[in-house]
Amino acid sequence: MKTAVLSILLIGSMSADLKQRGSPPIVHVSEHAGDHRIVSRVQPFCPDGACSLCAHASVKLQVFVSRSGNVKVVVLLNGAARREEAAITAVRQWRYDPYLVGGQPVEYETRTTLASWTCKN
Repeated sequence: MKTAVLSILLIGSMSADLKQRGSPPIVHVSEHAGDHRIVSRVQPFCPDGACSLCAHASVKLQVFVSRSGNVKVVVLLNGAARREEAAITAVRQWRYDPYLVGGQPVEYETRTTLASWTCKN
């Protein structure tokens, strides 16, 4: 819950910052296209060694990506209880290909669904 509130505050400040700088709005990239732009992915660990519960769990996240391809903000959209934090921690370490508009890299947002977990046995 704290992560969701913090993420909402960060998104609000990002929007205000973009308006002040006169930057173009953040581009939306579909989940399918966004997943194909991932160049470095960290798998989330199933918390508490509950691997049998993680096998069918999924978490949907909104991801804001910087012009350089680094993850700036991750927002929980929905997901299995107790797996949200592990998913957010993993996705914060991901790296994406920059998205170009008119030959220039821009910030963008996409969504991703995590349904594959690594077990910590």
